[in-house]
Amino acid sequence: MKKVRVFTSLAVTVTVISLALPGLAHSQAKKLTALASITIIQDIAKNVAGDKINVDYLVPTDGDVHQFQPAPADIKIPTST
Repeated sequence: MKKVRVFTSLAVTVTVISLALPGLAHSQAKKLTALASITIIQDIAKNVAGDKINVDYLVPTDGDVHQFQPAPADIKIPTST
């Protein structure tokens, strides 16, 4: 009787996982979008995530993060992609 319970629970678990896998694969097909404050962080994120993420940066390459003043147009960067 105990073997039947173990087999039944194993069969239910395998069935649930096999039904969930196609949905999980489909949800991962969309690329993530991220906004890094500086280009170094952007480079790290691209190297870690590869082609699964779109990463943009906020502070220009030659800019100083301590002197950076965001403009109203910078607010639109994360929502534009």
